[in-house]
Amino acid sequence: MSAWVILLCIAGYFVVLQLVAWWATRRGKSGMRSFFLAGQNVPWYIVAFGMVGSSLSGVSFISVPGDVGAPVVAGSHVLRQGGYMQVVLGYAAGYAVIALLLIPLYYRYGLTSIYGYIGERLGPTARKTASMLFVVSRTLGAVLRLYLAVGVLQWMVFDSLGVPFVVTGAFTVVFIASYTGQGGMQAVVWTDVLQTAVMIFALAASVAYLSLALGVSNPVAHYFSGPYGKVFFWDPALPNFFPKQFLGGMFLAIVMTGLDQDMMQKNLTCRTARESQWNIAGYSAAVILVSALLVMLGGLLYEYAGGGGAAVAAQADQIFPRTALERFAPAVAVWVVLGLVAAAYNSADGSLTALTTSFMVDVLENDSDVGLKNRIYIGFSAMFVGLMAGLYYGARSGFLGENVVTMALGWAGYTYGPLLGLFAYGMFTRRAVRDPLVPVVCVSSPLLTYLLHYALEKGLEYRMGYETVVVNGLVTFVGLWLTGKKQARV
Repeated sequence: MSAWVILLCIAGYFVVLQLVAWWATRRGKSGMRSFFLAGQNVPWYIVAFGMVGSSLSGVSFISVPGDVGAPVVAGSHVLRQGGYMQVVLGYAAGYAVIALLLIPLYYRYGLTSIYGYIGERLGPTARKTASMLFVVSRTLGAVLRLYLAVGVLQWMVFDSLGVPFVVTGAFTVVFIASYTGQGGMQAVVWTDVLQTAVMIFALAASVAYLSLALGVSNPVAHYFSGPYGKVFFWDPALPNFFPKQFLGGMFLAIVMTGLDQDMMQKNLTCRTARESQWNIAGYSAAVILVSALLVMLGGLLYEYAGGGGAAVAAQADQIFPRTALERFAPAVAVWVVLGLVAAAYNSADGSLTALTTSFMVDVLENDSDVGLKNRIYIGFSAMFVGLMAGLYYGARSGFLGENVVTMALGWAGYTYGPLLGLFAYGMFTRRAVRDPLVPVVCVSSPLLTYLLHYALEKGLEYRMGYETVVVNGLVTFVGLWLTGKKQARV
């Protein structure tokens, strides 16, 4: 398919996205509260649907189908198959915790930034520390997701047109800023609906196309009866052992949704705590269904492409976009490209808005200066471009290694872990903290967790995975307890 045809379709999608953002901004009230929380007047089902695309992002859109046919361990004959669903079921348990414990807490305090609770409970230093932990975590995660998606678009379209990666990345960030920089969360929640719809349609069209190509009348039954249909793994020696995956998924959902300003800021746009809880319930059900669609798509892709295993492990992330571009009918391939764009933008637009909100409200303690808001937004946008360029040239030079994206995404357990410890300490104890020691504890705990990880790997050949965030949170909790004092702040 011609790169110019794909580019024209992307340009048309950009126009539609801008129109939706303009409409959403015009229909909302002006002012900073509209930028931060969309006036807290968004129907819960709108928020729930849009959040699906935000949580899955371009990484899931690309990687989950490829993960199905990759080995559990390098060189192993045991494939991952549908094991990703074990993590997703853990997500559902984590979302229940968020709905029952965190949502009522955030609404009771009337928060704009969820780290305002940490400030009320543990003091201003703890609040600033929590905010900066989020800034580091979300910036790293958002840039990596965007980098992976832009990289795929680069080889799909822009390499053949002679456009450098840095220009592609810069244009992507500038475009995102153009439709969310002024409207903020008011624009984000409504454009997310469009982008999630495009992403789901792309997945459904791909499943339908592959089913027809393979002569499959019932893709669900075909997947579970086929070579990639195994979902639950009960061998404790495998890294995808069910209890480990389930519990890891549950805590990842708690920290990366419930303790994450980006995801919770969208929840706080609902009118009431009850509607926000309904939003979490609907969002949880939708994530399970869309994740199952991704896994089923992966099984059909590997059958269509001729099998998985070690031979494709190194290129697992490319199997969906590459197969779509080279072998799908043009009309379906275009939707796959648009789905990838939608998944990438759905994650990045909310991240820029949430980073601006948290840094402005929590760190600078200013929620009314429009000029300051604009400068912070532009600053984070420039940071996104710079970090993507650094990743690109670092990967090309070999300095960062081949698995930089996978390795760096694993850092989330180290950056989000202290947030888990801070919230747990605030919610489940009545002790206070010693302000100057909070940043020390929150910086030391990831280092101690890494040393524990290293010792276990070298001494017992045990490699921590999803449980890293739990261990890190526990180390932070213990550190806060040991350095804290009996009298609670409130």
